[in-house]
Amino acid sequence: MKRFLYANERIQAFRFLEGKRIGLITNHTGCNRYFQSTAQILHKRGVLAALFAPEHGIRGDVPAGVEFPDGAEDPTLHVPVFSLYGNHKRPSADSLQNLDALAFDIQDVGCRFYTYLTTLQYAMESGLPVMVFDRPNPLGGVRLDGIRLEPDCVSFVGAEGIPARYGLTIGEYARFLKIHRNIDCDLTVIPCAGWRRNMCFEECGVPWIPPSPNIPTPLTALIYSGTCLLEGTSLSEGRGTANPFEILGHPKLNAERLVEKLERRKLRGVRWRPVHFTPSCSKWVGELCHGVQIHVTDPDKFHAFSATLSFLQEAGEQLSSLEMTEHFDHLLGTKAFRLGTVSTTQLISQSHRDCAAFQKECQDILIYK
Repeated sequence: MKRFLYANERIQAFRFLEGKRIGLITNHTGCNRYFQSTAQILHKRGVLAALFAPEHGIRGDVPAGVEFPDGAEDPTLHVPVFSLYGNHKRPSADSLQNLDALAFDIQDVGCRFYTYLTTLQYAMESGLPVMVFDRPNPLGGVRLDGIRLEPDCVSFVGAEGIPARYGLTIGEYARFLKIHRNIDCDLTVIPCAGWRRNMCFEECGVPWIPPSPNIPTPLTALIYSGTCLLEGTSLSEGRGTANPFEILGHPKLNAERLVEKLERRKLRGVRWRPVHFTPSCSKWVGELCHGVQIHVTDPDKFHAFSATLSFLQEAGEQLSSLEMTEHFDHLLGTKAFRLGTVSTTQLISQSHRDCAAFQKECQDILIYK
């Protein structure tokens, strides 16, 4: 295999930026293997005119869902910093007026729930040319999972028609938006070099930088592609523990009985371990919870979507009341499960159909074969 290179390590690809005033949408993950940021690279070339911060902020230090205002001038690069997760989530007219183009460089996790996807869409709808410095999908580009999001569940955490685990790089997703969602955008995608669809992140030979505070490892990202659904329920998704999204629970669950029921399902690529934990933040903070830890034994066979739905079903049978909010619908992609008009088995079957259809739809926009 030839050496993997991030798009921002392919210096020759930056030549067409000369003389431009660029607004860069990025965060702490927008750097190369030597931890030199794309912002620094553009600044040295004299083209960086503004920075735009997505959810979690320009340094990745803002908790999930916490909005923040525009920042002061960056003390090192001496350019203004605009928030895309505050009073407005689209670039404002004022922030764009002195720019020639927008650039986008953020490490995604390959899951529909990540707000960075919508931030990219809004950038492409801004009217300015957009350049995407591509990055590998840490979940690979072969396996998909989850159902396609229905139109009445579209929100900032989910775009219509996309499975939960969608199997595209961020650059390919930009091409999907332009072609299949008819976004009129002058789009340029600068590819990575040496990435193949069947590669896991570890095969790239570059450091993993957590793209948000609760995705500490690529394995977390894999499990998160299903267990993020718990954010829309009264169950703990493990925030405030050392293993967010891998540890799941509730104060009233019987952990041992839950594991016994889940192991009987014989789901492929996963084992379940009873755990007892006290979250230090988020849901059930300071209260002893009981539940499970997900142990992935074979990433190629593990389906986070079916594993999570199985957990929800078994946990729901133990609890007298399992609260599910409209946010759960936005994450899952349909209201039908919360309303009780579709079963776990039906959703898993729908997932297989939806993922196959989405893969077929995306064949014309793939960059990496």
